[in-house]
Amino acid sequence: MKNYTNFSVKKCKSFGYTFSFIFLIVSIYDFLNSKNFFFFFLILSSIFGLLSLIKPKSLSFIAFYWEKFGIYLGLLFSPLILTLVYFVTIIPINIIIRLLNIDLIQKNKSIIKDTYWEENKKKKLTLKININYR
Repeated sequence: MKNYTNFSVKKCKSFGYTFSFIFLIVSIYDFLNSKNFFFFFLILSSIFGLLSLIKPKSLSFIAFYWEKFGIYLGLLFSPLILTLVYFVTIIPINIIIRLLNIDLIQKNKSIIKDTYWEENKKKKLTLKININYR
């Protein structure tokens, strides 16, 4: 199993810059609205930014476990979101189709017909190869 000491410097830098930017945005938002904790978030932003520039490997522990946390969140929420999409889209469409008695795949075939072959309603294409060489 991979541990945080082998975490790449590039990922650590990316993590540090991202969190520095996020804390900076939160600091600016807090400064413009309530001015309660903007200095705290500004300091956090500065710490993450400086660590990313000077010693990115020091962020490897936090970045490694943050990535693990994201993977576990993905494992949890992907099935939930797919289930929600299924119940919100597929099931109502199925109910509407059944209420309107629409046979999309033509399962209910008539006994009277000799064949179920359907002629193509599109105009037949003819190749005119010689038209380019006149």
